[in-house]
Amino acid sequence: MDPTYPKTDELLTAIAAWTRPLVEHPAFRQLARAKIGSAFDWEDDWPTKGDRVHEVILPEPLAAQHDVVMQFYHLWQAAERLKQTEFYFRRYPFRSGQVSRHEHLENICTMFFSSFYVFEERLRLYLNALNKASSPESIDVGRTLKSYRKRFKAELRQRHDGTHVAPFDDATIQAVMLRSMRDHGDPAGDRAGATYASRKASREWAGHARSGGERIAAFLEAVAGASLTCATFLQVPPCPGEDDLKVR
Repeated sequence: MDPTYPKTDELLTAIAAWTRPLVEHPAFRQLARAKIGSAFDWEDDWPTKGDRVHEVILPEPLAAQHDVVMQFYHLWQAAERLKQTEFYFRRYPFRSGQVSRHEHLENICTMFFSSFYVFEERLRLYLNALNKASSPESIDVGRTLKSYRKRFKAELRQRHDGTHVAPFDDATIQAVMLRSMRDHGDPAGDRAGATYASRKASREWAGHARSGGERIAAFLEAVAGASLTCATFLQVPPCPGEDDLKVR
C-alpha cells in the first residue's frame, strides 16, 4: 500500500473484499477455467472450443455494482500504465538500428500523451457507472471531466495535435536526430555524441513522465475519496446462491 494515496488504497481494499464472494462463486470459477483453457489452446495451436463459458450473467442491482468495481479497476490500471512510461523513456532496447533513438522517443511520447486521453475516457465510464449504482448519492460527471481537462490541458492538446495535426516533435527529439545524423556522417566517429544526446533527452522525458504519473495519481486519489462516500454498497459484500448466477 502507498501511504501517499490512502483513499485509493482504501477503495482498492474495499473492492477486493467486495468481489471475493464473486471470485469464489462456481459461476466465476467456470469463467476463470474457460479463460485459462482458451489461453492454453492458443499456446498449443489448438482450435478454440466453442462450448466454453464466455461470461457470467448477473442480476440487477448486482450487475451495476459489479460494473462499478470493474470500471474503477480499469481506471486505476490506466493510471498505472501512464506511470510505466517513465521506464520506457529510460531504456533504448534496440541494437539493430531498425528503430532509431529519436523514433523511439517519439513513439514513447505518443504513448505518454495518449495515456491522458485513455484515463479521461475511462474516468467518464467509471463515474457514469458509479452514479447508476449509487443513487441517490452522485458525482457531477461533467464538472469532474471539466476539471480533469483543465488540469491536463497541455497533455491532452499534445495528444490531439499528434493524432489529428502532425506527429509529435520538439527540440529534444530534433537534437537527438541531428546529432545522430552528424555522427553517422563521420566515419571516424564513435557515436558517443548521439548516445549522450539520447540519454539526456530520455532523462528529461522520464522526469516529465514521473511528474505526470504523480499528478494523475493525485487526481485519482480525489476520485477515490468521493467514491468511498457514494459507493456504500461496498460495505456489504454480495452473497449470491449457487444457482443465482448463470453463465453462457
